[in-house]
Amino acid sequence: KIMNFQITGLNALLLVALCVPGFLLTKFKLLKEEHIKGFAVFLMYVCSPALSLYSFQQAQCNADMLKNIGILILIAIVMQFVLLGLAYLINIRDFKTNPAARVATVATVFGNVGFFGVPMLHALLPDHPEAVIYSAVLSVLMNLVGWTVGMFMLSGDKSLVSIKRFLINPTTVCLLISLPLYFTNTALPAGIMNWVEFFSKMSTPLAMTILGMRMAFVRPKELFTDYHQYLAIILKLVVFPLLVFGVLYALPVDPTLKLAIFILWAMPPAAVTLNYAELTDTAPKTAANIVILGSLLCVVTLPVLMLLA
Repeated sequence: KIMNFQITGLNALLLVALCVPGFLLTKFKLLKEEHIKGFAVFLMYVCSPALSLYSFQQAQCNADMLKNIGILILIAIVMQFVLLGLAYLINIRDFKTNPAARVATVATVFGNVGFFGVPMLHALLPDHPEAVIYSAVLSVLMNLVGWTVGMFMLSGDKSLVSIKRFLINPTTVCLLISLPLYFTNTALPAGIMNWVEFFSKMSTPLAMTILGMRMAFVRPKELFTDYHQYLAIILKLVVFPLLVFGVLYALPVDPTLKLAIFILWAMPPAAVTLNYAELTDTAPKTAANIVILGSLLCVVTLPVLMLLA
């Protein structure tokens, strides 16, 4: 457990430190705010699909893996709806009148299971390469809930609920390639796999660079002036991972699957929360602050939570 604490703390610190170049380059005006969109497009359309494809190439498909993926899907769907419901009840007092409350509710469920989660899985479960497949599956499930329930909770407008956006996006389209290869245990040719791996390994540094650039435009006092932000971060980084841990502890499932789900659920708030907030025009500044503050504070919360693992 002490080893888990040290490994998690060091890796969380290193990941957050990846924000520094983007932050400094932006502060010194070598990068500008309009550059964020270009980096984000490259991340979404190139690096993120490559990461998904790379993840599914890391392990062989067999009966045990299919069983674990099925269990993961069931647990993830149930827990997302349960936790969204709990977060809604906690914020119910001003949920309808205050956009920040709605953002805080949605942000508690969607975690950075890809760009932050995959490096953590590699560090904590080096002997279980199949764990990164769980990250890819959980990412898809979170996107499904985000583009439907999440969008509706933020906006209250059913017309903004978009199954189409979930089905037609780079990551989901990439699954149409990844899943047949995985289910048939077909390995990509070495040359193509090297190409995919290069871009997949760019995803985390690029995602954290974008986060660092966003940090450069945030006034420090804005991070500490809205209690909704604190509430969302406490729920996302501490309370909900502990609830998930309690549920997993009681279930007779594969220990590696349990640990992978727990690690992934302890990840900081996902940047996709900001995307949802911007699309619905629902307190995007609050969403950005939650993502930034949560990513910084996970350096403390992640190592402590891993003492339970």
